[in-house]
Amino acid sequence: MKILLFTLVGLASILLVAAAYFYLAYLQPIKGMQPSGKYNVGVISFDFKFESDLTGASRKLNIKAWYPTDATQGQLDLQQTAKTAIAVTKIFNIPSFLASKDLSAAYIDVAIANAESEFPVIIFNHGFASFMTQNTVHMQELASHGYIVLSLAHPGISLITEYTDGSYVAYDENHPAYIAYSGQSTDIEVIGGQIKTILDHAKAAKGFDEYWQVMHEFSDIEIYATLQDVISQWIEDTNQLVNVIANGEAANLSEKIGSFMSPDKIATFGHSLGGVSATFANMSNLNIKASLSLDVPPLYVVSKSELNFDKSTCHIMSDVIMMGGHKLDMRGTNRPLLQKSTAFGCNAIFKDAAHLSFTDMNYAGGMKFFGLLGKADQQKLGAELNHMILWYFDRMLKNGTADYMPLDPTTAELEVFNP
Repeated sequence: MKILLFTLVGLASILLVAAAYFYLAYLQPIKGMQPSGKYNVGVISFDFKFESDLTGASRKLNIKAWYPTDATQGQLDLQQTAKTAIAVTKIFNIPSFLASKDLSAAYIDVAIANAESEFPVIIFNHGFASFMTQNTVHMQELASHGYIVLSLAHPGISLITEYTDGSYVAYDENHPAYIAYSGQSTDIEVIGGQIKTILDHAKAAKGFDEYWQVMHEFSDIEIYATLQDVISQWIEDTNQLVNVIANGEAANLSEKIGSFMSPDKIATFGHSLGGVSATFANMSNLNIKASLSLDVPPLYVVSKSELNFDKSTCHIMSDVIMMGGHKLDMRGTNRPLLQKSTAFGCNAIFKDAAHLSFTDMNYAGGMKFFGLLGKADQQKLGAELNHMILWYFDRMLKNGTADYMPLDPTTAELEVFNP
């Protein structure tokens, strides 16, 4: 009897230790970064209409803005709206209990800080099959350091676009890009092999012209072919918004914060498809001073003659990822762009990161269990990423001169061009 009792106690202890490890490794909530700047953060939404040159029709976006405030109380915004949370669980096929119901650190519709007459503006584009608040942690951090950050919702492609009058547009499941996206899982081995071939060819390219041609091979892959028109539209969306601000007409966007938007200190950044849009909007618009992309190669098919390569860009990437059994080395993907430019630029590699590590998904412990995050320490990665993004934009929009000083040198490697 005693032997049986000891056996059961021992087995229970093993199961308890295993359960504790499982929770700590995969399911525990990861603390999101709290804004570290001297300002608190306000948040407001507004709609933006313009006549599209691409479609010849009127286009209506929704913009969410994070901005510096001195307010110390008010209603805190949700990190995701209820409609967004439902759309996220649906598109990623994950349990609904993992949808974020957390409050952000931003106060809704409070007064903007008036210690400065203008604040630099940074415009964000999210990734494909995603949503405008996917990088709230970074928006809040930048706003707390004196930036106005505007995130775009693109109707029909963003998972959800919610307008200020309460109406909304869900993503179009019948769009060619979403049809290709839904079929991607069944072809993942083939797609992984195609991407590996492209990356291998890019590494072996002799000179920039050959590299540029190799990058155009992404359009031979169905999902990326269907995204070319989407990228073109997002670039137009971004440039239309940039030009309103640069022309001194931002007060027409928002009475509360528009007059505080600097017309000559504007930058772009984005994740995945949004990172492509940010980079190419920068290279096609003199009103944009710099751009930062998160975990994406330059997979937009466009003539070199349409672009200004002498613009400051920064590219933050994962190192090596697995896709359909293929090992994809992402580390040198954007270096030729930086080598061609005469402007300041940077290329950073985050070790053991995955594609969604560069979004707020990094702070959802369950994402690692479902295989959506890499092996990187989520807390260290999040802190380093916030730190690096702020350093780059301070350098480009606030005349910063400091060299990058990592919080943890083991988390990422940064290479600087034309310092």
